[in-house]
Amino acid sequence: MNVIFLAGKDIFDNILESIESSHKTMLILSPGFAQSEWCYFEMRMAQDHLFRERRNLLLLVLLHEIPDNDIPRILRKMLLTQKFIKWTDNEVGQRLFWEKLKVALRSDNRVNRVTVADI
Repeated sequence: MNVIFLAGKDIFDNILESIESSHKTMLILSPGFAQSEWCYFEMRMAQDHLFRERRNLLLLVLLHEIPDNDIPRILRKMLLTQKFIKWTDNEVGQRLFWEKLKVALRSDNRVNRVTVADI
């Protein structure tokens, strides 16, 4: 799905409607993500949608390690309680990453919490 924000529409409404109309919401986690207020807001909206729908709608991808002191509390809890897919520079690991991502994107299980396969 291509996300198109409508000009003149409130940014919060655009974000929420995009999350609600998406098959999956993927969060690409990096130090920049952890420091961004907008990313934090989008993460909270995606997490709220996950809890309301009780379906496996949220994919966490750790692109780069985030220093412990830069991880917001809610993101730290998500990383401790939810599985995530981790990017690697290793060629074999990258092939495995793409396979795991394909499986995670196809899943549509109703669950109590996210259970995306990890590497």
